[in-house]
Amino acid sequence: MSANQQFIDEPGLEGTSDLDPDLRADFLNGATGSLAFGFALNSGVESDDYVASLSVFDSAGNLLGSESVAGVFGGSDFPEGVVTVSFAGTAAYATFDFTTEFGRYIIDNFEGTFGSREVPVPEPAGLGLLAAGILMSQLRRRQRD
Repeated sequence: MSANQQFIDEPGLEGTSDLDPDLRADFLNGATGSLAFGFALNSGVESDDYVASLSVFDSAGNLLGSESVAGVFGGSDFPEGVVTVSFAGTAAYATFDFTTEFGRYIIDNFEGTFGSREVPVPEPAGLGLLAAGILMSQLRRRQRD
C-alpha cells in the first residue's frame, strides 16, 4: 500500500462542468482513508451556487463519503479551494462534480492512499486448468514445427 500518493500534478487537469458526473476516477486496487484535490472554478464571483464536489463509492456503488466546497476562478492563488473527503472502507471509485458560472473547472494535486484492495487469489483448480492449457498450446506448437 502506498500512502499519500499524488496525481494530476502541474499543470493540472481542465474540464467542462456540463457532464454528469463531470469526472470519474476508478481505483484499480482501491483507496482508503481520505482523498483530496485542489480546484479552481470558472466563475466571476464566489457563491454557494458554484461548488466543487467529491463523492466516494465502494465496489457495490454505496456512498462512503462526500464533500462540497464553494470556490471562485480568477483569484491570485491556486488552488482556490481544496476538497477533502475522509471515509471508512475501501473506495472503488470517486466522482467529481462542479457547478460553475462559465462551465469550466481545473483540478490539481489529487491525493490519497491507493492500492489497498485485496487481489483475489485463483483457486487451485483454476490454476491447474490454466497450466494444462499452456502445456497443450506448447505441445501443439512443437508438433507443427
